[in-house]
Amino acid sequence: MLHDAIEGIRYAAGHTGIGPILLFAAAVGIMLRAVTEILPPYVADLFGRDARGLATLASTAGLAALVGGFMVAIRGRLTGLTRLAVGAGLVLAMATACFVATRRFEVGVLCIAAMGAATTIHGISIQTLLQNSAAPAMVGRMLSLWGMITRAAPAIGALAYGSAAGLLGLQVPVLIGCLLCVLAWVLVRVRLARMAPVLEASETLA
Repeated sequence: MLHDAIEGIRYAAGHTGIGPILLFAAAVGIMLRAVTEILPPYVADLFGRDARGLATLASTAGLAALVGGFMVAIRGRLTGLTRLAVGAGLVLAMATACFVATRRFEVGVLCIAAMGAATTIHGISIQTLLQNSAAPAMVGRMLSLWGMITRAAPAIGALAYGSAAGLLGLQVPVLIGCLLCVLAWVLVRVRLARMAPVLEASETLA
């Protein structure tokens, strides 16, 4: 099992499209998706709301995620999906920065709606690209790596933000993370022209 895992990592690292897109997904997971894992402190300290406010934000994010997933599903094509996955990461960074920077609950609701939709669009797009572009013998390992990223990265980010909050507060660490994620987006955006043809090898979604 360890040998297979290492082989999968090597395959991803040497792939023109899969390696960069997984690294970008890891950056998004650690620095952006972690915020939704630790919503209660933001609800209480930034917005001064109680459990009802938390429920409003959580349900808004969930509803927006459904809308985002539906938008990806009705596209029905792979062309442009790499750009969509990367662009959703940028939207998520901007929405997350606005969410932690504001103290107006109404603005926070709009921001978390954008966060929920962008998170789902980003995730579904990347998973589809992985299934499409990986060699048949490597599809399972690539999806396993994706599963590790989606579960471990937000937890790592939440732990980091929670630890840093004692020194820097709730806002500054996340704003720094958003800035770093924008820098990661720039690096991936530069390589997009080489990544997209490899990740979008077929014309229609199977």
